[in-house]
Amino acid sequence: MKNFKQLREQALRQAHRQNDVISEGDIVMSARTGDKGTVHRTGVNYAIVVTEDGRMFREWVKDIRTINKP
Repeated sequence: MKNFKQLREQALRQAHRQNDVISEGDIVMSARTGDKGTVHRTGVNYAIVVTEDGRMFREWVKDIRTINKP
């Protein structure tokens, strides 16, 4: 039997695959580091984010928080 954390992460990945979580162009923040930027590209369970100063970083979907979503 899966614990709550595993179920939550599985549900988040499934929602991400259906584009319900984040999309290219969304402004997001890393929950781990606090870095903010715009989503450049998304993968199955990660996103590549570009900061305002042009630095790119990859973050797991479970560690990303959307700042504003239209």
